[in-house]
Amino acid sequence: EPTTGMDARAKRFLWNCILTLTRKDHKSIVITSHSMEECETLCNRLVIMVTGEFKCLGSVQHLKAKFGHGYSIIVRSDINCDTKNIINYIKERIVEVNVKEEHTKMIHFRVSINVPLYELFSVLEKAQEELRNIIEDYTVTQVTRDDVFVNFAKIQEDNQSSKNINVNNKDNCLKRNFLYKLFFRQDKNNIGK
Repeated sequence: EPTTGMDARAKRFLWNCILTLTRKDHKSIVITSHSMEECETLCNRLVIMVTGEFKCLGSVQHLKAKFGHGYSIIVRSDINCDTKNIINYIKERIVEVNVKEEHTKMIHFRVSINVPLYELFSVLEKAQEELRNIIEDYTVTQVTRDDVFVNFAKIQEDNQSSKNINVNNKDNCLKRNFLYKLFFRQDKNNIGK
């Protein structure tokens, strides 16, 4: 992690040195980092490592497409309006949408990748027209690099939890099977005597 503990100026200087080596001198450099910003700035390919194993490899865009799962919509509303009207309007018209956060003047939605962008913009433009003076503006963005990392970590955590459950179930099954055989043999031996 080359920039850990560095101030912003020193970090940018080091990033520029690394970029010069990779672009002008055609060198390959392997770095490790917990900073998704650093990875996106310096790397043309990323590897995500979990518990010492490589779990995925690809460009930032590839990882966003595979683990990003959609779009982020932020709607800014008039301070005096009831945000429930906006939420209901959008939920009625966009099937795969969830409210991620809601504040006094801002609603953050997460939308599935399956919803086409033209549909999002169409619904949001109509919402601005029909809910006059309620929606000030909106933004639609692809999920962030940090969202990708969090989603990937959650998927890995869920997979690990299910493996642990399966291992525990398998262990219990083996124990029961062993005890059954042990008792069955004992009974069989006792019956024969």
